Amino acid sequence: MAARAVVFGQASALVAALVAGMYGGTGVFLLESLDIPARRDQAIYAGSSVLAGIGVIAAALFLERVCKLPEDEDDNGQGTARAA
Repeated sequence: MAARAVVFGQASALVAALVAGMYGGTGVFLLESLDIPARRDQAIYAGSSVLAGIGVIAAALFLERVCKLPEDEDDNGQGTARAA
């Protein structure tokens, strides 16, 4: 179940980054026509979508980190018991 959560987190982060980038580009394009009320509203929606995308990316990366397995402390794969 943890592996599914990690895959879901990674996929969410990638999709949110793509969507946030597209809305970011749209928002930058709309910055030159903020004097038109409809364009201003669209720019505000694009900016809030970018912020929501950043939130999803942060949550997905946190989910990946929480589900990460601890590192092994064995060196070179040797066991704990050694013949003397």
